[in-house]
Amino acid sequence: MKTLPRLIAVWLMLLVAVGTLRSLTPGYGARRYLDAMDRPFTAPDFDLVATSTALAFLLLGAWLTGKVFKLLLLPRITGYLAFGVLVGPSFISLVAPNVNPLLPQAQMDHLRIFSSLAIALIGLTAGGEIKIDLLRRGIKQVLGMMGLVILAVLSTVFIGLFLGRSMLGFLAELPRMELIVVCLMVAVLATSNSPAVLVALLSELRAKGPMSETSLAITVVKDLVVVVLFTVASGLGYSLLHANGETASQGSLVKDLAWHLLGSIAAGALLGALMSTVLHHLSRHMLLFVLAMSLGIVLVSESAHFETLLVALSAGFILSNMWPDRSAELFHSVEELSLPVYCIFFAIAGAKIDLAALAHLWPLALAIVVMRSIAVWGGITLGGRLFSMPAPARNWVWTAFIPQAGIALALAASIESLFADFAWGVSLSSLLLATIAIFECFGPILLRLGLIKAGEATG
Repeated sequence: MKTLPRLIAVWLMLLVAVGTLRSLTPGYGARRYLDAMDRPFTAPDFDLVATSTALAFLLLGAWLTGKVFKLLLLPRITGYLAFGVLVGPSFISLVAPNVNPLLPQAQMDHLRIFSSLAIALIGLTAGGEIKIDLLRRGIKQVLGMMGLVILAVLSTVFIGLFLGRSMLGFLAELPRMELIVVCLMVAVLATSNSPAVLVALLSELRAKGPMSETSLAITVVKDLVVVVLFTVASGLGYSLLHANGETASQGSLVKDLAWHLLGSIAAGALLGALMSTVLHHLSRHMLLFVLAMSLGIVLVSESAHFETLLVALSAGFILSNMWPDRSAELFHSVEELSLPVYCIFFAIAGAKIDLAALAHLWPLALAIVVMRSIAVWGGITLGGRLFSMPAPARNWVWTAFIPQAGIALALAASIESLFADFAWGVSLSSLLLATIAIFECFGPILLRLGLIKAGEATG
C-alpha cells in the first residue's frame, strides 16, 4: 500500500508544478531571445509550445491517475477520464471561476488531431479483433442480440420520455410534433455504445472468451446499423418539422450521410490493401509505419468527410482477415501504442464533459440513464438466452453495451447542428451531452466488473 501514497504525492506535485508554470508564464509577449552566439531569434509560437506542454501534461497526469485508480480496483480508463475532468475548463469554471484551467479550451482544440489519431488506432485494433470465422459461426447470435437490444432501447427510451414528459423538464413545454422528434433523436442516440471503451478495457484486462468476442462483434456491426438508423431518423425528424420545400434539402443530407457510411467502409478497405502491400516489403520501423498510416487515415477521413472510426475498422478488418500473417506484427505494434493512446484520448474526452449542463439537467439525464440501462440489460440478456450464449457470459455481457463515448458524441454534434434553429435545440444538445457524460464515467467501471464476473479478465 506504500505505492498509493507515493503515486498520489507525485500526482499532486505534477498539478502544482503545471499550475505554477501557467500562472508565471502568461505568454512570450515582447521578450527578446538570444541564441548561443548572442544573436536574436524569433521565439516559437506560444500556442504551439503550450499545446506541446499540455500534451505531455495529459499523458503523464492521466497515466499516474490511471495507476492510482488501478490500485483502488477501478478501471484505468476511468482514471484517465477523471483526470481530464479535473484539469478541463468545465470543472474549474464551476469551483473557481476566476482561475485559469490547467487545460484551456484553446489547447483542447489544438489537441483534436491527437484525439483523431487515437480513434484511428482504436479502430485498427477493433477491426483486427473481428474474424470472418467468428462472424460466420455466430452471425445469427450477433444479429439477433443486436436487433433485440436496439429494439429494446429505442422503444423504452422513446415511450418513457413521451409518457413522462410532464415531469421531465423542457419536454413538458414542447408541441406534440416537436416532442416526438426530440424523443426519437434521444432514443436513437441511446442505442449507440462505445467501441473505444470496450477495446480499451479488453486490452487492459487482456480479456478473452465468449463475452469479449460476442460483445466486440456486436459493437462493430451495431455501429454501422446505428449510423444508418440515425440517417433515417434525422431525415424523418427534419421532414416532420420543416415544410415549404425544405424536405428536399434533407433528402440531400440523407444522401450525404449514406455516402459517409459507404465511403468510409470503401476507403478503409482500400487503405487496408495499401497497408498490406507496404507490409510485404517492410521489416523494420513498424511503430513509425503504424503512426504514419493512422495519421493517413485521419487526413483521408477529414478531407473526404468520412468517419475515422469506420475507416480504421474497415482497414483493420481487411488486414486481419485477408493477410493475417503479414499484418500480425502491425497489430502487435498497435498494442504497444495502446497505453499513451488511451491516456490522451480518454483524458481529452473527460476534459470535454460539460459539468454545468450535467448539473442543470441531471434529473432528466438520470431518467434516460435508468431507462437505457434497463433496456440494454433486458434486450441483451434475452438475446443471450434465446441464442444459447453460455453462462456466466450471458449474465454479464450487457455491461459491454453501457459505456458511451466517441460515436455518441459525434451523433450529438450532428443533432445539435441539424436542429439549431429551434428554441429547444440547445437544451437537447446539453441533455445528450449530460447523458453521455454519465455513461462515460460509470460505464467502464460496470464493464470491468462484468468481465471479471464472466471470468474473462486475466490482466
